[in-house]
Amino acid sequence: MKYLNKNLFKKPFLWYKKLSVNGKLAGLLILILVITGGGATAFVLNSKDPKLNSDKIVNTPTQSQPLQTIKAKIELIEGQAFYKKPGQDWQLAKRGDQIQPDWRVKTNGAASRVIARFENQNEFRLDGNSRVLIENATPEKINIQAESGKIYSRINTEGKLYSVNSKDALYQADGTVFIVQATEDRQVLEVIDGSVTETVSNNIVRQGQRYIVEDKTNPTANNQTKKIDINDYKKDSFVEWNLKIDRANAQYKNSLGFLQDTTPPKIEIESPKNGAIIFTEPSSQTGAVQIKGRAEGAKNLQLINKSKPDQKTDLNLEENGSFTSPMIELPLGQSKLELVAEDQSGNKANQTLQITIQQKTTPENQSEMIFLESVQKITDKVEIKFSTNLPDDQSSKYKIVFDTEPNPEYGQSSAYLVLKNPGDGQPITRQIPISGNFDNPGKYYFRVCKYQPDSSSCQFYSNQKELDI
Repeated sequence: MKYLNKNLFKKPFLWYKKLSVNGKLAGLLILILVITGGGATAFVLNSKDPKLNSDKIVNTPTQSQPLQTIKAKIELIEGQAFYKKPGQDWQLAKRGDQIQPDWRVKTNGAASRVIARFENQNEFRLDGNSRVLIENATPEKINIQAESGKIYSRINTEGKLYSVNSKDALYQADGTVFIVQATEDRQVLEVIDGSVTETVSNNIVRQGQRYIVEDKTNPTANNQTKKIDINDYKKDSFVEWNLKIDRANAQYKNSLGFLQDTTPPKIEIESPKNGAIIFTEPSSQTGAVQIKGRAEGAKNLQLINKSKPDQKTDLNLEENGSFTSPMIELPLGQSKLELVAEDQSGNKANQTLQITIQQKTTPENQSEMIFLESVQKITDKVEIKFSTNLPDDQSSKYKIVFDTEPNPEYGQSSAYLVLKNPGDGQPITRQIPISGNFDNPGKYYFRVCKYQPDSSSCQFYSNQKELDI
């Protein structure tokens, strides 16, 4: 990125002071040399040399090379595009058309797009309903005026001047990728790769930054440079379109700047499951939950209690992305928790978890309603027998819950669904395969509860039995 010094083009001049020798010098010699783009002119006045003693201007022409211009070839058109020569009407553009300096190009329609590439391989792309004027185009310098819409520029030649100007701004770049937005209300620069200088303010804008020259809808944002939120930016339809094209191009796919990585982290919650019910003591008005899982590719992970928006907890991540939260206190009823993971590039992923805190029923009621008679191992299965005094219907359902910790509860422990035929009045016997359910040898604890499908919860827990497996 090079900043253009305006003093560079001030005209130099050379002048000579009055000379005198012993007071007898008869004349005055003044030589003024004015350098112009078309040649050199020498002014010689009042010389003693009769050949030079003249008031006439002597012109000494120099040779100048004709200005070489380059064209921009239209490489792709989606929808409709037009070009306009000076003094002529708009003409329908087609792929392969060569756009010259002083011509305009525009797209017609929100879904229309254009890619045009100059002979020096620099290119610009127009969003829908956008228009530009090619002010200058030489091998050394290209200047494009953004008249309306969004213009994406990809500079592929270093050391050559490339600039885009809007109403009140001039953006100069060298080997970079950026977008200029020019509307009645907004003049904005967004740098994707490299850096760009806005020369009116002499402000250098680096990749991943947005510089707002003017925003009539929000004047407090004028002349502000801010970081671009990659999560919102990559959803912009014009940005998405350009990313798709660049990633398919072997020359461009590794020069995407801050958009090189747009894949968010992946969050996996191991426990508890979404919709889980956490039981608390009958006299308690709160419960607690601990969340375990993995956030693959994340740099930061935060747990937000949506029922208490101010309650945010930063979680520690292991090298493999695994995490374990502290105990989070929740009130009775439903609560929503949200995990937000962010990676090195700023991509974010979130996952919500709904937890219900429910009071346990009293032990007296549980023992009266459901009785766990026996738990025993039979070859490759575990057999459970229980009876119940609860009224039966056509959809009576029970859950056998088991865990390596005492007092297993549905939602936190493994569970096995049991359907009971109504009215048989006999104990219920079920067998659970050991493989896939009891893969870790050791002591397991068992209980049975009445399952409520509508609320995905359990009531009326049985007594507890244990078994070594």
